[in-house]
Amino acid sequence: MKIVRKWKNKIYLYLIREIKIMKYLFYWMQKQKILIIKKFIIWKILDDKNYFRNLIDIFALNCIFDSNL
Repeated sequence: MKIVRKWKNKIYLYLIREIKIMKYLFYWMQKQKILIIKKFIIWKILDDKNYFRNLIDIFALNCIFDSNL
């Protein structure tokens, strides 16, 4: 019985570790997706010609995205 219990414990520990890794990967992917969206929006803002307003828009965008993370 002790051998079976040790074997089960190893499987549970392995599964817990895998779940933690998956959660971290999912969080990292969400963060990367937000960064890509942010870069695209900044690129669209910079496409506009009014330079000073662009800086204000980018600053506001940074505040919005940083508060969501």
